[in-house]
Amino acid sequence: MSKLFPHLYRAPDFRLPAITRGFWSKQRDRGSAKREKRGELTDSLLTVSLRIPILVSSSSLFFVFRFQIQSRPSDHPSPSVPLLLDSVKSVLKSDHYFGFLVLWLRVNYEKVEKIGEGTYGVVYKARDRLTNETIALKKIRLENEDEGVPSTAIREISLLKEMQHNNIVRLQDVVHSEKRIYLVFEYLDLDLKKHMDSCPELVKDPRLVKTYLYQILRGIAYCHSHRVLHRDLKPQNLLIDRQTNVLKLADFGLARAFGIPVRTFTHEVVTLWYRAPEILLGSRHYSTPVDVWSIGCIFAEMVNQRPLFPGDSEIDELFKIFRVLGTPNEETWPGVTSLPDFKSAFPKWLPKDLAAAVPNLEATGIDLLSKMLCLDPSKRVTARQALEHEYFKDFRLVP
Repeated sequence: MSKLFPHLYRAPDFRLPAITRGFWSKQRDRGSAKREKRGELTDSLLTVSLRIPILVSSSSLFFVFRFQIQSRPSDHPSPSVPLLLDSVKSVLKSDHYFGFLVLWLRVNYEKVEKIGEGTYGVVYKARDRLTNETIALKKIRLENEDEGVPSTAIREISLLKEMQHNNIVRLQDVVHSEKRIYLVFEYLDLDLKKHMDSCPELVKDPRLVKTYLYQILRGIAYCHSHRVLHRDLKPQNLLIDRQTNVLKLADFGLARAFGIPVRTFTHEVVTLWYRAPEILLGSRHYSTPVDVWSIGCIFAEMVNQRPLFPGDSEIDELFKIFRVLGTPNEETWPGVTSLPDFKSAFPKWLPKDLAAAVPNLEATGIDLLSKMLCLDPSKRVTARQALEHEYFKDFRLVP
């Protein structure tokens, strides 16, 4: 390995865990493998960490790889070592990475069962063999990537590693092999969709609805403050700890990170129900208001126990929105007629009373919902403003 990457052993950032007193390294000598003893081993299993500093356009990028080696000299290093070398070589070939990123290559996850599947990956319930912790393992395929991890994925994973918040699911690990990436998340066994399906009495508990809405807004406000758009908020992507009712946002940022188009999802009909009108009308310059719209739709669904705008196509979704909120025009939404998919032939519906569409919601809740479902995105309330709304005046979680 030193012949492949001689700077590794000279780099001041190269380190070993403090609990170890030595390690076995694998080197290549004219095509054959040889081992070099470096110190004494006291543990039956050893974790080795390599922290590789790379300077790209005045920005430091760190890749940290971890793998296990048996302590007995007669044993060969873990089979993951060649994979480690391939991964490092693949990474070092590219000059498009920037920011800060920690990638851990680990070989100690055991899949328990598949818990979800989509066009772009599979999610498994898994176990960490070292800690016995249950985790969620999301596999992302990279068959079309010749240079390893795409630069967009690097940027998004870097953001996820930096975003530490009680209402955002924690990204614990990233495992990169030749044709796939595994994202390791904390495991929560319930999502809001399952909770609503199995707990119809949710509608009878307005405080619980308020609790969930507040946490969704806190999580997305944190994302927006870090310039991250979720872009696919829906009940299935809101995970819940059934013991504490803590809610966490999941699956944000990955659509762009892995080249998934905004309009292409495995179950597009589901995503449509929470899609903002500016996206449905073809806007290419949408921003944080698209997430607020989605949260408004989820808010109404929690109260009604059914989707507010369950369209089965983009045009049907638009018309369901317009039937309740009215067909927009230049007076109510300046610039709307210039959007690519706006048609002057759209039926001209007048807005209805939103309270009729969500009859079980109190007056302050209707006022907040109307601000979240404003057709004009420039007039839509922000997540931070929503947290300060009168609807939450008697209800405050930790800031």
